[in-house]
Amino acid sequence: MRWSFVFRNVFPLGLILLLLAVVTQSQTGTTSLHGVVTDKTGAAISGATVRLSNPAQGLERRTTTG
Repeated sequence: MRWSFVFRNVFPLGLILLLLAVVTQSQTGTTSLHGVVTDKTGAAISGATVRLSNPAQGLERRTTTG
């Protein structure tokens, strides 16, 4: 295999694949939320249902506190 073929054809393809891998990995969600659910007196509430929603994207998550 001649080096001119490698630099003209194989190298650009490898570079494009590497850039695509970097771009797709940046789309991974890594968000987290931490907190304490309390009542009016400041006491923690165990077993409360918490709902997070994003109506613009139609996303919703529900969980129960521990």
